[in-house]
Amino acid sequence: MPHDALATANKLLDLADARDLQITHMGLHKVLYFAHGWHLAAHGGPLIDQPFAAWKHGPVLRPVWEAFKAAQRAPIRSRGKKFDPVNRVWSPAREPFSAEDERLLGAVLAGYGHLDAIALSRMTHRSGGAWDRVWNAPAGRINVGMTIPDALILEDFRTVPSMGVAGRS
Repeated sequence: MPHDALATANKLLDLADARDLQITHMGLHKVLYFAHGWHLAAHGGPLIDQPFAAWKHGPVLRPVWEAFKAAQRAPIRSRGKKFDPVNRVWSPAREPFSAEDERLLGAVLAGYGHLDAIALSRMTHRSGGAWDRVWNAPAGRINVGMTIPDALILEDFRTVPSMGVAGRS
């Protein structure tokens, strides 16, 4: 079952903290993108239920961008919050993750968490990759919201060895 983007970001940040890894706002989007791609390749379905969008600096999850934009280039120390309309409070977005999904997030952190955001961005900007095919779509093709379809992401992670090997356990 796909997870909420903010809950996934918070889980990834918790796991990174436990490993003494520092993740910036830009890096967080890239690591989430890799986790989503490896989940698609391993299970045929999405890890995150919101779509990635092609922005100038790579794949972005809009709710994650909104939650962490204040961090700018500094390592993220906070957690993304959601509003609970019943109790009328803001609290960190949390949901349960299967042991398998936690292992995948851990493997992705092991494979990519030590890389800086610029190196990760180079990987997501690969010519012919999913981000590139949306961002640099041929003239006349319109993609409202610049959504990167899961089918394109899946193609990258099933066929391109340069995307790394995280999550292939």
